[in-house]
Amino acid sequence: MRRLAVRVGLVSVLLVIGVSCAVAPPVHRLGVHEDDEHAQHIPRSDFDLGLRITMEVGEHIGFVDVDSLRRRVNDIGYRVASMVPRPALFTFHVIDMPDPNAFALPGGFIFVTRGMMELNLTDGELAALLGHEVGHVIHNHFSRSQRLSSVLSLAQLALLVGVFLAADDVAASGPRYEVMGDQVTRGSTGRDALIEGVPLFGGLFRTLLERKYGRGLEYEADETGVRLSTKVGYPSGSTADLLDKLRERVHEDATYGFWLTHPFFKERAPRAAAQGRSIQPATEPPPVYAFRRAVQAELFRIASLRDEDDEASFLYEMALRAEPRGMTALEAGHELLRFRTSRDVTRRELERELWPIIADYDSLITRARRIDPNGELAEAMSVERDSLDRDRGRIRERYGEEFEKELQATSVLEGFIVNFPDDPQFPGVLYLLSENYRRSGRWELAAKSSLRLRRDHPEEPWPAKAESTLSAVVPRLKDPCVMQSVLESPIPDVLMAEASAQMDSLIVSLESMEEPAAFLERYPASSYADPMRRRLEEQAGKAYLEAKLLEGVGRSQRALDAYHRILFLAPDSDAAAQARERIDFLVRSG
Repeated sequence: MRRLAVRVGLVSVLLVIGVSCAVAPPVHRLGVHEDDEHAQHIPRSDFDLGLRITMEVGEHIGFVDVDSLRRRVNDIGYRVASMVPRPALFTFHVIDMPDPNAFALPGGFIFVTRGMMELNLTDGELAALLGHEVGHVIHNHFSRSQRLSSVLSLAQLALLVGVFLAADDVAASGPRYEVMGDQVTRGSTGRDALIEGVPLFGGLFRTLLERKYGRGLEYEADETGVRLSTKVGYPSGSTADLLDKLRERVHEDATYGFWLTHPFFKERAPRAAAQGRSIQPATEPPPVYAFRRAVQAELFRIASLRDEDDEASFLYEMALRAEPRGMTALEAGHELLRFRTSRDVTRRELERELWPIIADYDSLITRARRIDPNGELAEAMSVERDSLDRDRGRIRERYGEEFEKELQATSVLEGFIVNFPDDPQFPGVLYLLSENYRRSGRWELAAKSSLRLRRDHPEEPWPAKAESTLSAVVPRLKDPCVMQSVLESPIPDVLMAEASAQMDSLIVSLESMEEPAAFLERYPASSYADPMRRRLEEQAGKAYLEAKLLEGVGRSQRALDAYHRILFLAPDSDAAAQARERIDFLVRSG
């Protein structure tokens, strides 16, 4: 299983960039063809919203990466999805949560929890479950549910929160494969690895899990699940069997379980049984092979167009998982590294990020040799890894030439930091980088680089140089989280006093809920937590009054979004309790 700590990677939840999906029979060509009459149109923003949240689910909650389990979900999921009258792009994921649940996100991202899979569902029951979630996607239930539409708007807010939580360090971010027992796990390097464990993403994700569709939408998704699973040859009573099994094994009042998110059991079970009896299985096998190949081709295509490496790598990995024959985690990891290498080689020489890829090759080679010491895959990866290391050696010579110049470009210094963390010149380059940041007015980056220099290189002269840079930038810092990092460092008393005074000034100047909320999530035990909490209470109260004004002039949806924003950022405030009451009122009256 891929287990990752709950961390605030919320910074990237909603950079909504864009892709739409369409299908043209009979070859199931999926792509951006909005004039195709056969297309199941998924808005570009829906796909990117689902993609970014899916990436964060993997980062914070974790995907279950057991080959047999993943293959089973993909095989059944794509078999069901191939029968959608106007097919769209779907991907299927098993997440590492003990609660039995299943849910979908905009853009065709379908999830089943580990707890649900541990109920030993039959293939027919799993098909009915996945078909139900497919139904939520193809019938656009996200926008048709007022409560869920408002919850998803929190994703826009997540970008703002992430700005204040981001550890925008000079090291590269990206996936890193590591070995845990007999499993390949994926962690993070660089920026992501600096972010400490906090529950802010859990708040957003919990809110998504708590969403409820109305009775009519649940009936519609049930009917879709029954129809799709029966059409592909699973027993017509599978949905009713699934509901019976869940009722036996899961309490209907489970806090975050299936019953909370899929209500109205007593009415739905007999309806599903009746619907199943009225549907005839397809006379021909579903075109699942062609459909999966089309999904894979489209995901490859979208990945190739993405500028952000993390998005491109994630899409490429999803494409590998959609492959009809199935790939092991080891094979998929190798192909993903080759993809990342192909993207990296297109960069300018001194901007390449070779070391993170080499480190991931080392981890995956260790895994491959543990499974098969004399295997061809480990040997092939070793050849590729050594080629990258030779490239790194040649680039190191180029850096030497650059360092002979009087001034070095910031991008050159950043590239060195990424590629040569163990080089004897590393601390000197990190100091030059912090000074470049200072001279260009990038105060937070200058402070972070200086703190890193002081922490990782306590030998002289680096502590004194780091303190010199910090003395210049502390009065200009505007980010409370960075200021807290300074205050937690062993700095001289004079600098400590200056940083404390600046923090006091920052707190009273905060004019939004985002910054104090981000600070409290990361530093709940800080000596500044109480004044920051009071500031958050004040801003939440103001936000509640603004939401009430919106409600009073008939702007119900905007008011609902504002109330959810208060719940997300200040859940323990008095304003949050009032906001919950208004949300319930608006949903009931809507």
